[in-house]
Amino acid sequence: MNEILTKQPINQSVNHPINHSVNQSINQSTNHPITQSKLKRLLTLLSIIIIVPLGLATKYYHGSGAPWINNHLGGLFYVVFWCLLAFLFFPEASGWKIVSIVLLITVILEFLQLVHPKFLEAIRSTTIGRTIIGSSFNPVDFIFYFLGAGLGILWISGLKRIKK
Repeated sequence: MNEILTKQPINQSVNHPINHSVNQSINQSTNHPITQSKLKRLLTLLSIIIIVPLGLATKYYHGSGAPWINNHLGGLFYVVFWCLLAFLFFPEASGWKIVSIVLLITVILEFLQLVHPKFLEAIRSTTIGRTIIGSSFNPVDFIFYFLGAGLGILWISGLKRIKK
């Protein structure tokens, strides 16, 4: 009975497995509060948070060069956004592979604007649908898609080079 009433703190033994695990976690978190992988993800998210309003702003711009900005520049931000989103979910994938797939899908979506089946028109009738798949074909958009792909590969390459 006397052993139970002693005032020895629980888990004070250095060799106790729980204590060792807790100490190891504390040491890791104080030495490296954020891993390289988490930093890249955080910066990718921050990049997306910057790109989205820029892309949306191109649709509502009313200043000098508004027709060009409203109708074409958004395509550049569109491709960069999808590249960054893909990189967020597949950070180990090659930047070139991500950009190539995004560019291919974007080109296919542009050509789909030449056809108007009911299911695509239903999607296009919503703001988000028009934003994602577009509503009218314009070959000039390809220039901005390729510029966006170039910026996308540069952006992803920069994120991949980040070291702690």
